[in-house]
Amino acid sequence: MVRLITKLIVLSFIFFLSLQSQAKPVRFQFSGGDSKVEFEGTGKPSLLKIHGSSEQKIEGYFVFDGKKISGKAVFNLESLDTGIDLRNEHMKTRYLEVAKFPKAELEIKEIVLSREFNPKSFQVSGPFKGILQLHGISRPISGKINMKVEDDELEVECEYSLSIADFKIQRPSYANISMTDEVKVNAKATAKLVNTP
Repeated sequence: MVRLITKLIVLSFIFFLSLQSQAKPVRFQFSGGDSKVEFEGTGKPSLLKIHGSSEQKIEGYFVFDGKKISGKAVFNLESLDTGIDLRNEHMKTRYLEVAKFPKAELEIKEIVLSREFNPKSFQVSGPFKGILQLHGISRPISGKINMKVEDDELEVECEYSLSIADFKIQRPSYANISMTDEVKVNAKATAKLVNTP
């Protein structure tokens, strides 16, 4: 009798695990609203802060598959605005060369979660690693990401730093003030639940 009960418990556990493994991935697609990208560089030697931003739509997706997350975000660099027309022109034509490299792309291969994903209510915050493609060059980057899911909507915010030298971007300089190598980036976007991939 004890052996029978033990077998039933083991079989029930295996059945439960098989149901878990059959759960389908859940895909969120970035929507048109609530997107914002900001960057900040520091001037040298004056320590002047150089700030730029855009609220143009971010394209891409995130996929939640059990305890794993992957995703991609694509951003149009032409939409960046520093608040000064001449600086915008120099940034886009001389440094970012948007005519040849119009977009930046961040791909996150995998984030491992400590618990199963719930598409109705879920929140996670922590480090991430990804590949950033910018100025025709791909480089690994790392940063921090916050994700919140509620009522079939995903809110994402990530921040990271990059070296413009890594992407072979000429160091911006104007009126004897140049920018340091490090640029900080912050991006926020909202994605909607779509059909599973």
